[in-house]
Amino acid sequence: MNRKCKPVACVIMVFLLAGILSVAGLYAGIFHDDLERPAPFPVAENGLLLFAHRGVDDYFPENSLKGFRAAGRLGFHAVELDVRMTADSEIIIFHDPDGERLLGRDLEISDARAESIRSLPLHFMGEPTDSGPLLLEEFFARMPDSTLVYIDIKPVRDFDKTLVTDELVEIVTDHGAGNQVIMASSDIFLLQRIRSEDPQIRTALEGFNAGKEWVYALIPLAWRPDYLSGFASGVDSAHISWLEENGLTGKRIVYGVDSSNFHSLREQGISCMIIDYGRYLDEVLPVPSACAATILHPDRQTKPENHEQ
Repeated sequence: MNRKCKPVACVIMVFLLAGILSVAGLYAGIFHDDLERPAPFPVAENGLLLFAHRGVDDYFPENSLKGFRAAGRLGFHAVELDVRMTADSEIIIFHDPDGERLLGRDLEISDARAESIRSLPLHFMGEPTDSGPLLLEEFFARMPDSTLVYIDIKPVRDFDKTLVTDELVEIVTDHGAGNQVIMASSDIFLLQRIRSEDPQIRTALEGFNAGKEWVYALIPLAWRPDYLSGFASGVDSAHISWLEENGLTGKRIVYGVDSSNFHSLREQGISCMIIDYGRYLDEVLPVPSACAATILHPDRQTKPENHEQ
């Protein structure tokens, strides 16, 4: 005897089936990562990958072209920079949410047009300089193709996230730089959008400090970033052991590194660091500080005083 499905029951069955298929698809897409991920960046012969923090910001305006170029001349193969989106949807290299410290103006970067921001000089040690804010596109046009770049994406308003990721990926791909960047954010959803747009762009989850190891297990396999970034403070033997057990030692990036903690981090096996330049790096950079006067002080003819950091 054939029984016909009642309309209401049929609708319920359809929705249940759709739900089951959706969950199955979600599981397959999130918990099984079939995409081939790019390998971590290679370290130097000394076993390190050092990113010059905002260029060489003890000697030049931070995030300036002069600072980035000086980093390259000192022997850094990688730099770290910060990006924000302006009111007219340009990606500008700028750390602070406002211009008070670096431009001497009370303006919000996200509410100002790129042209008005770029018309102002960057400040260094409280004084205006002849350097101005850079657009990310300009950075790639004027820096060597061999430079590795850690792009710290500063907090983005929810309604701007799609636009920001689209712009970032477009700039990087237009300049053929997809294989030389790490895009970093504390927003895992933003990172996943970048990965979905270009799986070959490396990503880093920021804010992954020692003590937050449990968070890693909660990240779906297909969403796990290529690197984990966090403060150097708190890195101890327990954290190092966890990294080793999970095969993540070479994928851990630490920031907040200077002369006070560099050697201890290196001894613990940390190889990727966002670091402030100083004499303590003489043993790992090809240009010792004693020979760096013309790089650090291009306008001076005499030897500058030594800096500790």
